[in-house]
Amino acid sequence: MPRFLKRGAGRIFGHGVAGWSGKPGPHPERGFTLLELIAVLGLMALILALVLPGLRQSYGRERDRANLRRLVVALRAARSEAATNRQRVRVFLDVQNGQFRLEGSPERGQLTGMKLSESRLVWQDHEKQHGYVAFYGDGSSSGAKLRLEDPAGRRHLVEVDVITGRVSLKSGET
Repeated sequence: MPRFLKRGAGRIFGHGVAGWSGKPGPHPERGFTLLELIAVLGLMALILALVLPGLRQSYGRERDRANLRRLVVALRAARSEAATNRQRVRVFLDVQNGQFRLEGSPERGQLTGMKLSESRLVWQDHEKQHGYVAFYGDGSSSGAKLRLEDPAGRRHLVEVDVITGRVSLKSGET
């Protein structure tokens, strides 16, 4: 009898080549058929197709939240530096392009995908939407208020208190 007609010969991952004797052993039906493997792969592809869009949305949402937290960290770092060195430190904001940077630092932060609905800053150039928040050595600040909206429609409010220089972030739902 040819080998491919023997019982259990249509199985993949069965006894293996080294252990194949041509005689059915105690478990001739071990392993998976090609049809079973294709069915499992099909189910995995279906699950991946259902989960992937949600993962992309959550990745974008978390990226936007991380960028917003970077802005808050830059503001708090400026406040701390001003109080430590007892001198004015500014955080510059390019509202039109969604960028910010700490005074004296070449690195720029990016508020990707955020839309600014309202802002209260010290304006350097109001037409170009360039402004800054200043923190002073005595703990006070110029004050600021930024209302931002992410692509999902969630609103965020970044406030800098004039008297204490305290930076707060409040996030709300749509």
